[in-house]
Amino acid sequence: MKRLAINIVILPPDSVMDLALKWNAKLRENEPANIVLGKSQYLPHISIAMGCIRADQFAQIESTLQTIAAKHRVLEIHMPQIRIVNASSDRQIIAFDVNLSEELNSLHETI
Repeated sequence: MKRLAINIVILPPDSVMDLALKWNAKLRENEPANIVLGKSQYLPHISIAMGCIRADQFAQIESTLQTIAAKHRVLEIHMPQIRIVNASSDRQIIAFDVNLSEELNSLHETI
């Protein structure tokens, strides 16, 4: 059975997205091989859950996630810092420090 890797994420508002893209461009000035973030591919995001599913489960999981998302249209998320971290020995990425609120933790647990 074919399997799919999935990453369930929160996309930040445009102002935060733009800041992450700006930091990514700055980082790439010195490290041009680093990943290029954008608004259509490699979007800045906050991962909530990652995993692997069977391809035949996709529609059911998509429907369940849409129901969950409808109940959490807007989350107040505090990001005290954006920083550069080593993703591997030869690559750095921009990372959001995110405060884990009760609401964010509840969303994660629900998913």
